[in-house]
Amino acid sequence: MKTSTAAFWISISAAFLLSASPQAVAGEKVIYSLCSQADCADGQYPWAGVLRVKDKLYTATSTGGIGNQGTLVGVDIKTGIATVVSGSLANQALAAPIHVSGKLYGTSSEGGTGDEGNGAGTIYAWSAKKGKVEIAYSFCGQSNCTDGASPRGRLLELNGLFYGTTLVGGGPSSCQGPYPGCGTVFSFDPATGAENVVYAFCAKKFCDDGSKPFGDLIAVGGILYGTTFAGGNGNGCSDTGQGCGTVFALDLATGTETVLHTFAGEAADGGAPEAGLVALNGLLYGTTSLGGSSTPCGNDIGCGTVFSIDPASGEEKILHVFKNTPTDGQTPTGDLVVLKGKLYGTTRAGGVNGYGTVFSLNPVNHKETIVYSFCSVTRCNDGAAPYAGLIAEGGKLYGTTEAGGTGDPNFAIGGGTVFAITP
Repeated sequence: MKTSTAAFWISISAAFLLSASPQAVAGEKVIYSLCSQADCADGQYPWAGVLRVKDKLYTATSTGGIGNQGTLVGVDIKTGIATVVSGSLANQALAAPIHVSGKLYGTSSEGGTGDEGNGAGTIYAWSAKKGKVEIAYSFCGQSNCTDGASPRGRLLELNGLFYGTTLVGGGPSSCQGPYPGCGTVFSFDPATGAENVVYAFCAKKFCDDGSKPFGDLIAVGGILYGTTFAGGNGNGCSDTGQGCGTVFALDLATGTETVLHTFAGEAADGGAPEAGLVALNGLLYGTTSLGGSSTPCGNDIGCGTVFSIDPASGEEKILHVFKNTPTDGQTPTGDLVVLKGKLYGTTRAGGVNGYGTVFSLNPVNHKETIVYSFCSVTRCNDGAAPYAGLIAEGGKLYGTTEAGGTGDPNFAIGGGTVFAITP
């Protein structure tokens, strides 16, 4: 679960900083440290991953900038110079933007004019021509938030429309949140500004169809695939309150939602997936943030898993169970990415120093390898705790860490980084 705050980092930093020993950081390079500008004008704590457009990497930060509402920032890969595209993103941008027709589009989980002006999230747009971020849509603009609220995942462009998910909203069911409803899959037309709910979760008894979609969507053959953090009929995740999550398919032609797998949590299955899926050789691959074992892992049961699922049959296989040891990662929350036939991902915790990892997994023999352990240098200058997944470009992997880096000297381990990994 998402628990990252300054207080969280301060509370855990001392023990790890005392134990983190300087070592070679071959293969990892910090391109930019967030909060390197006065008053964190460039942003702080990126929960989002990155988007590459030519020689720039764009990311969104959760805080910093004007009014501490987060920023949209572009970092030059070659020079490491950061340009603040927008100093205010209406608060809590949790996913990287997409690039369509010369514009950047993304979501924020708060802000906007919805919920009677209180703000329940937005779709934003930015173009170099206008030079400013504009709100293309404000969620919870309808009664009972039937249009959704608090978008989390990255937008997906398909046939001229954008598709995404909201964590809550869709009404009228209650999922113990500030807005009615248990989340949606929505479409948005950037040409007209029209938003449409394709599917509202918890339409079935006990939310057997899933609830609270955290992750990104992918499209394969006209079908959308994704995950829900909760819902389903699994009962091994006591902290979610409504099941352990699902993998679902959504037929855009009919609007029919099908649950391919319900996670059981603990023991032999995972639970609470926060990431989306990736397709490779006819299978879908993803991660769960907990489960896989009955052994405690921090405040959760199990340290998470990597799984595969056959979209045709719904057969799920656990390929790797993360272990509560320094030789493995813990708590994967970002999307997997494919590079040269292997799957690569991040874990938010674990590794040699406890501050997360980049790992690879061979989809054939299921061998998992820790590619890099963060906080491998003094003060975690190489980054700490990657929440988002990676992108693969030109044989390299690019991503963000939520904390660490050389920015924000007043904070123990920095305001986050944009980094590159050469596997």
